[in-house]
Amino acid sequence: PMPQGLHAIVGATGRVGSVVASALLKQDEQVRVIIRNEQVVEEWRQKGAEVKLANLNNSSSLTEALIDAQTLFVLVPTPPPSSPDPLQEDLDILKSYSEAILQSPSLKKIVCLSSYGAEHQTGTGFILTSHKLEKLLSDLKIQKSVVRAAYFFSNWLLSFDREEGKLRSFFPADMKIPMVAPEDLGEIIAAEMICDGNGCFALEAPSKYSAQDVADVFGECLGKKVNVVEINREDWEKSLIGWGFSENSARAFADMTQSVVDGQTDFSDNGSWSKMFGLRTLEDFAKIHVKPASVN
Repeated sequence: PMPQGLHAIVGATGRVGSVVASALLKQDEQVRVIIRNEQVVEEWRQKGAEVKLANLNNSSSLTEALIDAQTLFVLVPTPPPSSPDPLQEDLDILKSYSEAILQSPSLKKIVCLSSYGAEHQTGTGFILTSHKLEKLLSDLKIQKSVVRAAYFFSNWLLSFDREEGKLRSFFPADMKIPMVAPEDLGEIIAAEMICDGNGCFALEAPSKYSAQDVADVFGECLGKKVNVVEINREDWEKSLIGWGFSENSARAFADMTQSVVDGQTDFSDNGSWSKMFGLRTLEDFAKIHVKPASVN
């Protein structure tokens, strides 16, 4: 274990960052959450965390938020779908990370959330920013651990219409892919924050699942049939724009989805990665996150 110190957590209001921060607090670790949303400041203070408000694309406010921190958890947050240039937004955040980290001599280790497929330099849409984040970290003379995540179970909640019993899918209904629970990612990352040394991990659930599996499990939780509605490739970007995506966001999302269909985001081991399996199944995730309307 590393000597006890201050852990700085970026993205603590998200599905993974919130678990990282909470898991460390449960172990009586010192935690500083770096957030933009003033409305959740009190909530985190009551949990025992120190809170710093900072804009991730502003390196000076981020540098200030990292004062005295010994470990740092970073990810590249997904820009709002309506963002006119989401990949550029991400690049601005990476530049800010780089500048802030270089000005933070107290940092001993960085742990980052990346993605399956991050080894590819082109053609993966939103996953490209994970590739660039890994590259940024590899150039730093500091301990680091990278955790590559499979497709989030929680992504399916965005395309699920519980009232109509429909699950929209950009994948063929029977195509099984690696998926993972955000809670498992958060717990693995929290463990890495307090461990000495470097690491490269890939994390997925114990089984692979298809859109049909997701529909069946969600339907079981609701006590009704859920049908998969496959969206044809030629309609991907048009559909996304109809849901409020900008053209660039729709293209980046479509490229990412195509890379999954093409198998580019399957786990590939060049000898340096440890493949790990999370504890939570799709059924475990759904029992918590998919409830009948009366229970919500």
